[in-house]
Amino acid sequence: MKRRLLFLLLVGMLLPPIVPAVLDNTQPESSQQAACRGILLFGGTGRLGASIARLLASAGEPVTVFRRSSSPQDRLDGLNVRYVVGDLADERSISAAFDAQPFCAAIDASAQRGASNSVQHFYENAARWIVQNAKRTGVRQFILHGSIGAGDNRDEVPALRDAPASDRLIDKGRAEQAVIAGGVPYTIIRHGLVPYDPQPPATGRAYLTPDLTTWGEITRDDLAILTLDVLGNPARFNRIYHAIDPQLRLRRDAGTDLPRSIGGPSTDERKAGATAVRGARDSDAKSEPAHSDTQTTTDQPDPGQP
Repeated sequence: MKRRLLFLLLVGMLLPPIVPAVLDNTQPESSQQAACRGILLFGGTGRLGASIARLLASAGEPVTVFRRSSSPQDRLDGLNVRYVVGDLADERSISAAFDAQPFCAAIDASAQRGASNSVQHFYENAARWIVQNAKRTGVRQFILHGSIGAGDNRDEVPALRDAPASDRLIDKGRAEQAVIAGGVPYTIIRHGLVPYDPQPPATGRAYLTPDLTTWGEITRDDLAILTLDVLGNPARFNRIYHAIDPQLRLRRDAGTDLPRSIGGPSTDERKAGATAVRGARDSDAKSEPAHSDTQTTTDQPDPGQP
């Protein structure tokens, strides 16, 4: 008996203590989310995407640009960015891009050009595949650059109600719906017309507004600044905004009616969540969708390509 007690005591001294799992009910953050790093940028070799890439790189943010093998890289010359090669019309290459590393956020600033012009449902499919893989890999935010007038928004914007139809805007409306239903915190930034090239620099007057009836012009550099404004900002999650510079009037096809709030957001718009462009943070805004139950049933011309 004594020998047995001595044996049990010896075993107890040699074994590590057993701590019941129920003592710690906290759930550790997934390794993917804990180790996320950098931004996956779609359309980064394009005109809007390059502006976004430049700002991200200058801010020290690690940037990975998703590009086609045939896409020129001259707009990104001298920037410290990585590349992954793929095609937005190919789901497998999008999935492979997300597997390259755990990204913190994804941004889509792409435009349908060249060979992709013949691809039906280009924007809808690309958005769905991006958000599916973003969710799968633990991405924390997806920012989609869209167009004013996408889907039913055409009926919300007085200046566009009589515009002729466009399949592209229907496609972009469906892309927005795929993003909203995708299960990843999103921010949708719609813009209207952009000035003709060569573009002027950022004016600093542009702003985001949740008023989905607004319409006007904006420079790509201002759109890039607005992108950094919403990046990683929980007050901007799950919301749709229109981006406008109400004093910019460089396009003759911008119409004759001046956009509202000349000189910046009105008092009512600020209460609703609109802010000036440069790094503004709307910390008091509620994180709830700003969309108006948009379903994609209408058509119209694309106000402006990135």
